[in-house]
Amino acid sequence: MCRLLEVSRSGFYKWRTNAAAGPGAAAVRRAGLDAAVAAAHEASDGVYGAPRILADLREKGRAVSRKTVAASLARQGLAVISPRSFAPATTVADLDAPPIPDLVKRRFDAGAINRVWTSDITSCEPARAGCICARCAMGIRGGSSAGPLRTICTPI
Repeated sequence: MCRLLEVSRSGFYKWRTNAAAGPGAAAVRRAGLDAAVAAAHEASDGVYGAPRILADLREKGRAVSRKTVAASLARQGLAVISPRSFAPATTVADLDAPPIPDLVKRRFDAGAINRVWTSDITSCEPARAGCICARCAMGIRGGSSAGPLRTICTPI
């Protein structure tokens, strides 16, 4: 039989002895940890990842590392649900408004300085949260700003 399966005789008997003995201590500990990690993940509605689950397990008196918890999450196929980041609505569309006429016909290079001006209203970086920035580039010619780019921040 061993020759047919291409295994050594001693390997077969070792496998048979281990199979009859049942799961080892490490396998039992891993199964218990997997159950605890799955319960903590389910209790958090799938939001908690390895660091928070680790804190919960340590609070309950379990000695385990973060990498072991992360490996348990990966082994079970459990993924963290990340809440979406906040994106402010910068445009409120008015569907009944007439379309804005394109007075420059998409030709921003009028051939001379101070013939076409462009501007941009955008939300600011987090350092200036709660304001609207209006940027105005004066004297556009050849796709670059001939004058300084001015930024005006107005609190909302």
